[in-house]
Amino acid sequence: MPRYVRPVSTSLSRGQAGGRVRQGFEASAVAQFLVAALEGAILLTKVTKDIGIMERCVEQLKQHLTLYTMNAESIQIPGAPDPPARGRTT
Repeated sequence: MPRYVRPVSTSLSRGQAGGRVRQGFEASAVAQFLVAALEGAILLTKVTKDIGIMERCVEQLKQHLTLYTMNAESIQIPGAPDPPARGRTT
């Protein structure tokens, strides 16, 4: 595992152990995905000289990370749609 993926993987694993992050996924695979997405955004930003690429990528990654949290309702991401209510009926 590349050295810059390991800290992300470790953080996800600790979150799983502490009950803050959902179980049922491989932390190292998700960490690799997150790092690859950021590395791709860095490359595209440099090639196109468009910082908007990085900004959009980061916003999408923030939304994606809510899939792994135990309490996604408590995460506030500016501009993101409200997460669906879980276990509530209207």
